[in-house]
Amino acid sequence: MDFDKLNKIANSIPSMGGREIGSVIQEYVKKLKKDRAIVEVGAWLGSGTAQICFGVLKSGKPHKIYVYDRFKTRSSEKKKAKIQGVKIKSQNTLPLVKKYLQPFKCDIIFVQGETLNAKYEGEEIGLYINDADKRKEYFDYSMKVFSEYFVSYDTILILMDYFFFEKRNDPGLKYQYEFMQLNQDVFEFIGRIENTVTGIFRYKGGQIKYADKIKSE
Repeated sequence: MDFDKLNKIANSIPSMGGREIGSVIQEYVKKLKKDRAIVEVGAWLGSGTAQICFGVLKSGKPHKIYVYDRFKTRSSEKKKAKIQGVKIKSQNTLPLVKKYLQPFKCDIIFVQGETLNAKYEGEEIGLYINDADKRKEYFDYSMKVFSEYFVSYDTILILMDYFFFEKRNDPGLKYQYEFMQLNQDVFEFIGRIENTVTGIFRYKGGQIKYADKIKSE
């Protein structure tokens, strides 16, 4: 496996945080039991997915990677990609993402669509990464769909925008934080990745509670 070549590809993919926490993602992937799946909600152009693939390849285990995203770029995202040297020509970015990730030869299942239409019937989830669902309706829906496949004291959650509310005066962005505070008996806080807004948790098991409304509003 030519990791130098793959690293060049990974570094060429525009990132909104995935590359920056790549070493942490890889370490958690390498610790997974071989029959566990990895779920990523919100991939953008596949920068974080490439880091997941690195972890899978280095582990030597045949983990399936389920990647959920709209794969439809907004004008603001086109600008972010252009700043990083990539011009997005089509609103549908799934073909581009597949092109980026094809050299990694990982078992990736792409699921294109809105969060509120997402379904999952795969293997037990060992690593769950969410960079898309910040607000209550979307975050609650994702949790209800995917938590059915979490494993007590085994599943790791990486919430990439967990502390994002610190940067914006927007109560809706604090919902992830409030949700996890409400469910401290279900999710163990492992820590914050330094110099990021990312929080890491371990699923302990038990009944997940859902708030009727956002406390901070």
